[in-house]
Amino acid sequence: MPWILLNLRMMIRQAIEMTGNIFLVNIGVNSSHSAKSPIFSDRTFELLPIPENSSVVSDSSRTYADLPAYNAEYSELTHFLPKNWENKHCHNDPDLESFTYGDNCDRVPKAFGLRSVKEGDFLFFLARLEYYKADLFTGIAGFYLVGYLVIESVYKSLYQKPSEDVLSIIEKNAHVQRALDNSIFWDGFWVFRGSPQSQRLKFAVPFTLEFASQVLRQANGSPWVASFKRSALQVIGSYTRTARCVINIDTDMGIAASNAWWRMVSEYT
Repeated sequence: MPWILLNLRMMIRQAIEMTGNIFLVNIGVNSSHSAKSPIFSDRTFELLPIPENSSVVSDSSRTYADLPAYNAEYSELTHFLPKNWENKHCHNDPDLESFTYGDNCDRVPKAFGLRSVKEGDFLFFLARLEYYKADLFTGIAGFYLVGYLVIESVYKSLYQKPSEDVLSIIEKNAHVQRALDNSIFWDGFWVFRGSPQSQRLKFAVPFTLEFASQVLRQANGSPWVASFKRSALQVIGSYTRTARCVINIDTDMGIAASNAWWRMVSEYT
């Protein structure tokens, strides 16, 4: 029986892996913030979202203290925050508990690449994490895959409150919460909803230049070539500043890249 169950799991995973394009979105605090998202020696991690814009803070806005910590050694995310961040409000998006992600795909150029996301595609999230040891950040940082949505539905151009049925599905998203408090924020944002197969990864997957060179392509389809005049963090950060489809499985090259992507994720998780 155990081998039958194992084979079934492999078949399900393979079926999921081959059915959708892969999009990549850079999330969370980055080098421009004084706060950092920690990664630990076993590659478990905590993810600190970006601060909420002070002009849109509302009654439902969550603070960093409201967010759960996933590492058993630390009970609160505030353990990792600078003192002046403890009461800050955060923009908790994506929400990897309700499996939603919102973005302004109608208005913000860096999100235009998400307009082609469809049911069955994968929205992967990339974050800058810094190693944390003995209650100190070590200064050793890198980019890591931290989770993904298996897209179940896409709610486009929300300029008004949706039906109650739709609202019950996406109401925990940060953009929706903001708009429910003030109708001016029904400003055409999109919400991507993931299926139950979506997940916050338990172990972060290193997104290195070596990995990137295997799976990424330039706009003309040629292999992605990193510039060695800048650091790996600078190169990857620059490339992922814009959300985009990084693997299109409509081509043989795309299928090969997708296989390499999923092998890497499987190896590290």
